[in-house]
Amino acid sequence: MCNRVLIEHMNYNIFTATPKEL
Repeated sequence: MCNRVLIEHMNYNIFTATPKEL
């Protein structure tokens, strides 16, 4: 469960950081 949450959180972070960094 923890792993899945971490992966989802990381994915969300990347998605929100990609447009912001761009």
